[in-house]
Amino acid sequence: MRHRLQNAIAESTLTLPLTAVVATLLWWLPQGGYTSTALHAWFVAALTTYFVIELTTANALLRTRSQMAAVLVLAFLGASGYLHTHRAALIVMLAAAMAHHYLLHTAPQSSSADDVASSRGGGGLGGFARAKNRPQVATFHAFACLSLGSIEWPPLLLFALPLLWSQAIYLRSITWRCLGAALIGIVLPYTLWAAAALFAKTLAEVQQPTPALIVPDTTSPVPATPASALGAQLTFAAFTAHCEAIIAPVAEPVTTAISGQFPTPQPYAMWLAAESGAPAAVAAWMTPRLARCLLLAVAALLALTGFVHYVRRSYDDKIRVRMSHYTFLTTMAVAALWLALQPRHFDHLFPLLVLAMAPSAAHFVALTRTWLTNAWVVVLALALVAVGVVNLVPDVQAYMSAATAYVRQLL
Repeated sequence: MRHRLQNAIAESTLTLPLTAVVATLLWWLPQGGYTSTALHAWFVAALTTYFVIELTTANALLRTRSQMAAVLVLAFLGASGYLHTHRAALIVMLAAAMAHHYLLHTAPQSSSADDVASSRGGGGLGGFARAKNRPQVATFHAFACLSLGSIEWPPLLLFALPLLWSQAIYLRSITWRCLGAALIGIVLPYTLWAAAALFAKTLAEVQQPTPALIVPDTTSPVPATPASALGAQLTFAAFTAHCEAIIAPVAEPVTTAISGQFPTPQPYAMWLAAESGAPAAVAAWMTPRLARCLLLAVAALLALTGFVHYVRRSYDDKIRVRMSHYTFLTTMAVAALWLALQPRHFDHLFPLLVLAMAPSAAHFVALTRTWLTNAWVVVLALALVAVGVVNLVPDVQAYMSAATAYVRQLL
């Protein structure tokens, strides 16, 4: 078949470096420099891209030499202006990328029936004495990464259920040891947190000064320091509130249903009207929320394209590659459904949606060769560029004004 523009871009060794340079410039240009928050977010994004490259290469998700999955992740990160300073959302994305990276290591190393049987322990959930592939270590690492990411955003821990589903149905690597390793990986960070909170409480009681030595100072407020902020987290009240926030997305609809009301999705008009934390320099005709919805529309089109394409053409891949792709498709479906029902979690769910749809979308871009698919890829690329400009327009205008003033000073 004919080698088209989309294939030349997908297979070029320059595509990933050029995309990384452009994403870095988009991270820097709108602000006219790097703030500490933006620099930290950029570093987390770079680390996430590295793990995407590793998992796509190690698991041979594409039948050609291409890093299109990492390119798509970088393209959406560069076009998403709000993520350039949203370190928490990128940390959640990094934790999910690491969790998928380790989870795919639990799959059999080949597609043969003997290797699949050996990874399951020679038959059944209990027989693993002679297993060649012992997936419990990778399972522990995967769910430990997910649990560490949930410390930044508590509901992330709910993704443990679709990951376990994928490991049981698609990866065929679930054993009793894997279930125990997953439970230990989830519980371990919270056990350490609870122990630290208990130690901090005990230490505060031991070192509490006597009343005669306490001299209250009401003349000026004491600014919060990193140490005091850390101390606020090392309390059982903060730990309990965090644990409640893990199940809040599920508990709220259930509580509504128990009270006799039908649990409906959050009104989108309320979410679009909410402008808390939005930048001050915003064009009157475009709110930040609406700009993000346009970005989500492009991502949804690309995700749907990749989903339909891979479901139709998955038979061309080996069994192990199909296992890996279906794991990402499951995560994508859960993230999309969650985002449709509770759009208030957009900031954290959108990066997860981009991460999950990147492999199947990259499969579509790299391995289709018709004139129709080539035209569709061009349309989606132009749409992403346009939406990226819309998301960055206010800051770009401010930067251009500052750059013009700086050039005039030099002249």
